[in-house]
Order: sequence, then C-alpha cells, then structure tokens
Amino acid sequence: MEGRSSHYNSCSYNANLQKGSAIVVALVSLAFLTIILMASGYSLSYLHRINKAIEVHNALSTLQTNIMSEIIGGQTWSNLEYEIKTSLKNELFQNSEPCAGYIENCRIYSGKLRLIRADGTEFYSSILSNSGFEPNSEPCFSFSSGGNLTCIFRVELDWRAFCPPLKIAACESPEVMIQASFMYSPAQMGFRSLVNATKYSFKFYKQL
Repeated sequence: MEGRSSHYNSCSYNANLQKGSAIVVALVSLAFLTIILMASGYSLSYLHRINKAIEVHNALSTLQTNIMSEIIGGQTWSNLEYEIKTSLKNELFQNSEPCAGYIENCRIYSGKLRLIRADGTEFYSSILSNSGFEPNSEPCFSFSSGGNLTCIFRVELDWRAFCPPLKIAACESPEVMIQASFMYSPAQMGFRSLVNATKYSFKFYKQL
C-alpha cells in the first residue's frame, strides 16, 4: 500500500509540474506575442507618418511650382506690376531704412500680393488672413494657424520696393523683391512636426 501511495504522489507531482511548465510556456509566449504586436503597431504608425510626410512634401512641391508659375506668368506679372506701381504712386505702405550707397535712408514700400489671372479673376490673395490652399493646390478660405482638416497650407506673398531717397530720384522703376513664405497647419497636432514648410519659401528680385 505504501508503495502504491508513493507512486500516486509521484504521478501527482509530475502532473502538477507539467501544468506549471505549460503555464510558464503560455506566459512567455503571451509576452513575446505582446512585444510583437506592440512592435508591429509602432511600425505601422511609423510607416503611416512616413507616408504622410511624403504626401505633404509632394503637395508643397506642386504648390510651390504653381505659385512660381502664377507669379512669373506674363499677364499675372503685369497685374502685379500695376498694383505695385499704384501703391508707389499713392505712396502707400512707406517706411525708411538704411540703404547701401546712400547717405540718407532709402524709401521702402511694401505690401501684400494678390495673384490675378489674365481673365481678371483672382487666383489667390494673401491679404485675407484665412486664405490658403488644399493639398491639391486649390485655393480655400478656412486656413487657421490652429489647424484645419482640408485648408492646410498658406502662402504669404509680400513685395518690397527699394527706392532712392526722394531728394535724389523719383521712384519710377525700382528694384522689387517678391517673397513667398509657406505655412503648414493641419488639424492633427501630431502631423505638424512632420514637415518644415518654410523650406519651400522663396524670393526673387525684379526691376519694374
């Protein structure tokens, strides 16, 4: 009887040991599965951010090309010249700054730009604080520095005319600087750091 009891106790011990080993294996497997799922989730999130960044970069590059084309375009530039010369004639937006080659300060005129096409329609105006662009480069009017779902880009268009001191010469054909400053403000806070839109900003100089 004693031998049989020892045999039963041994079998019970082995069974408990096997159950314990199975639980340990299950817990280890669960831990590995959790790590794999977390890593997969992180990878998917990272890939999503990379894809989003590529989309935004492509959209900004296209928008930059479109803005350049609109500014340099024949009739659009003629309209810009007219607006700038009208401002100069009426002496609007004037201030004075030091200017190389002159003892007296130069006269600096500056203002916001509107892009007007050949048919007279306004393509874009940076005068309005809520004007911007959608990812497909279509103009929109709901841009906000606090973020927007669709109107996520804005381009500040500014001009500066550098005129000689009034005693020296009239400001008839000054050198003008055109500057475009790009902004990116999506609704999702986490996406705002994906792209530095200012890298797409540009400026150039032209004689009126």
